[in-house]
Amino acid sequence: MPVEFTKITGPSQLIGLWRIEDQNNLTSRGNVAFQRSYEVSHTEACRELIKAITGIENLVIDKDKYGKPFIQNNKSFISFSHSGNYAAAILNKEASVGIDIQLKKDKIVRLANKFCSEQELQYINQVDQIDYLHIIWGAKEAMFKQYGKGEVLFKEHIFVHPFNLKESGSITVTFKKHALVQTVNFDYQCNEDYYLVYTASNL
Repeated sequence: MPVEFTKITGPSQLIGLWRIEDQNNLTSRGNVAFQRSYEVSHTEACRELIKAITGIENLVIDKDKYGKPFIQNNKSFISFSHSGNYAAAILNKEASVGIDIQLKKDKIVRLANKFCSEQELQYINQVDQIDYLHIIWGAKEAMFKQYGKGEVLFKEHIFVHPFNLKESGSITVTFKKHALVQTVNFDYQCNEDYYLVYTASNL
């Protein structure tokens, strides 16, 4: 399996990235059956990536009632994501985690008001607007997956604290819903093709 890289990010945490070379020439053509095949191939890529980074050939991945994936008969926590020809996965032996990968797309600017609060929009450097928005979106998606219980409004429940954009770095994210308030750190990296955001090892 052509795993692009694996990275140990802490004593109990490992992430992996797979650039999927063979998609059987699958592209979005507006055909429902065709699109379903495309999504299935990405889901299977994520599952295979979990197997690759754990080294366990016969593991079985299932989903709980909220849709959060887990490994049967294993206490480790996992999360995965896919975008374009990339699949990303994270595993932590001790605590819930989240990961998100997104291909760079200009259209994210048009969607900013749907997932960013006014406070977040104010600190974004307009020159690097596209980069900031992808990282903010990725952090919120990863936080949503780490929370793992659904019914989350990105604009209202998740706040990404101001940060200085780098090729790779750390960001702080606060999740607030009813009485629950949780602040955690996420790491990110920017590539020419994609943005990767995942739970930091210092949970």
